Amino acid sequence: MADKQKLHPAEADSPHLEIELKVALLNKAEEKEVKKRLKGLKFKRERSSLIIDFIQPNAVDTKRIRLETSLHPVAGSNVTCVLGNKSHPIAGALSDFVRRESENTVNAEDALRALAGAMLSNDGEPVPYYTKRRHYFRGNVGGYEMCVSLDKPRGLLRRFSKRYLEVEVQLPESSNKAASAAAVKAVNEFVEKLTGRKPQPEPSYRRMVRETWDSR
Repeated sequence: MADKQKLHPAEADSPHLEIELKVALLNKAEEKEVKKRLKGLKFKRERSSLIIDFIQPNAVDTKRIRLETSLHPVAGSNVTCVLGNKSHPIAGALSDFVRRESENTVNAEDALRALAGAMLSNDGEPVPYYTKRRHYFRGNVGGYEMCVSLDKPRGLLRRFSKRYLEVEVQLPESSNKAASAAAVKAVNEFVEKLTGRKPQPEPSYRRMVRETWDSR
């Protein structure tokens, strides 16, 4: 049975546009400073999770099977299972920042069925995956509800950072290019405010996983 805990807004079931920027954090001290600035901006810490993401190989879009459980479980808490799909609806400079996303919470049986299907489509080979510890925060900046995640991924190539900051805004699926561009600008400016430096976007986790598994 899927966990009854409230999902983070970044995991809404209905299809939407996801405006996202991920940057590497330099060290533990910078991570601590980001947390301090989030607190000063009245961002609320929602939850802390252990996540396993299975990434189904696909050249066009990203199919993901996510298993998530609390880092601080309480009696009766379970694993949340989410089937996701991401694509890039806007070509050009905005492509890396704007994704069309759908996330559907499912029960454990459906998640295992999807994982088995992914393995079959991958000629019986293991489905690429990685894990991460994630701390979720949420607040409002300039009229945008922003979802902030602090990640510590594992299972990726050593050259990738051990700490990442992600900031995300959701827009309706029908949003036009101008609205998407405005949200991208707001997210970039907010990341610069949190880190004190011009954002240097990092590759998606999907790309990191593919590079990691291709090297094995």
